[in-house]
Amino acid sequence: MEEDGTMASHSKKMISTLRRERRKIERNLGGIREMDRMPGARWFPDASLNFAENLLRFRDDRDALVFVAETGLNSRLSYRELYRQVADMDGGFWSDHCALFQRAFEQDRDGVLALLEKGDYRKAAKTDEQYPIHIANALTLVGEIDEALRWLPHAIEYGFLNYRFLSQHNRFLVPLRGDARFEQLMEIARQRHDAFRV
Repeated sequence: MEEDGTMASHSKKMISTLRRERRKIERNLGGIREMDRMPGARWFPDASLNFAENLLRFRDDRDALVFVAETGLNSRLSYRELYRQVADMDGGFWSDHCALFQRAFEQDRDGVLALLEKGDYRKAAKTDEQYPIHIANALTLVGEIDEALRWLPHAIEYGFLNYRFLSQHNRFLVPLRGDARFEQLMEIARQRHDAFRV
């Protein structure tokens, strides 16, 4: 904007704000522009990451998304607003999925069970190894241990063999650890994992 002269059309206050924002962006992202190659990638085998947990863990008023345009247009969305907008979307299965976790995090047992009856979860659980894990996560959060343990075998049956993740890193499933049924499932997953060859 400074180079093409359009900055002069703004007020002094706006020019000051734009310059301050530009300095912040250059300070935080300036090194990216000067990279001439992709940095080396590393795998961290002891790291734990759960997509749903990271997606839905914040529900406060901190900024989740911030948009600042060169024209001065500002838009902000808090984690609380983002969480509600995603949960309220009328998008079929995925909005039900978000609503399921919303209710689970709010400890709404009846809401979780109602959504599991309403949604296409039983059908989806037979098509993918991830759905049963997400459902077991939500059920465990509301204390439905027996029902969660009924969903996990589907994940293993359909190919989720990362027993280390389930037994050591999945924070939602902590209440299941030590339960003989869970430990038996993890042993089945471990055996299938060890038998798997590419």
